[in-house]
Amino acid sequence: MKMIYIFPALVISTAIFGTACKKDEPPPPPKKGSAPMNSPTLKAPESPETKSDKSETVETKIDHASATQADELMKKDPAIVILDIRTPDEYATGHIPKSINIDFKADNFEDELKTLDTSKTYLVHCRSGGRSSSSLKTFSKLGFKHIIHLDGGMMDWGREQLPVEK
Repeated sequence: MKMIYIFPALVISTAIFGTACKKDEPPPPPKKGSAPMNSPTLKAPESPETKSDKSETVETKIDHASATQADELMKKDPAIVILDIRTPDEYATGHIPKSINIDFKADNFEDELKTLDTSKTYLVHCRSGGRSSSSLKTFSKLGFKHIIHLDGGMMDWGREQLPVEK
């Protein structure tokens, strides 16, 4: 009688664990904070006008940085534009000095991004990294050259006790 219960359990566990370890699957993503500074470059989609001329295609370089890494990068390169994509209310509670605020949740978010100089380097962040991660495709689509994503957002910035202004 015990064999009846063991056999189905063995079949089910083989099915579950056997499919989780396929050779064709990519490795799991790195843990938060352990990602390398440089990540793959995303290619902006081609518009009908540029499909014939490959030299006009813009690639967006996207780097990922922790709060301390971002702070070091900003000190080394003061030309980096800090883009806070939280709501205006969140921004008012405290933000990275010299940052500009464009609300990711606003209907005109993409239109606001279109007014920016795509050749500059932008440090993009939100509260915890979710909205800013979602925004990366938009930056690539619009042809931005270089985006640095603050992986932990303002939460990590605050944990590291880095400068905040109100």
